[in-house]
Amino acid sequence: VTITSPQNNETVRGKFTVTVDLSGFEGLTTVKYIVDGKLIITTQNSPYDVSMIPGKFSKGQHTLVVEVSDANNFATDSIVFRR
Repeated sequence: VTITSPQNNETVRGKFTVTVDLSGFEGLTTVKYIVDGKLIITTQNSPYDVSMIPGKFSKGQHTLVVEVSDANNFATDSIVFRR
């Protein structure tokens, strides 16, 4: 799994979309989006991109982790974004 948007250390303004590349995952896939250790959303529906509103996060630096799993694989990727 790779987070392709936003970029690491990017400052986000307005509604933004978290885009992920899920190469190598097949079948029923679960994607979890976690910001600062808090689960924001879980989805099993493609496309796996989700929209977020920065105003829900305090100003400053935040860590986004995406956890992906299917019947055979588990992977994570993380970035830092700023608001």
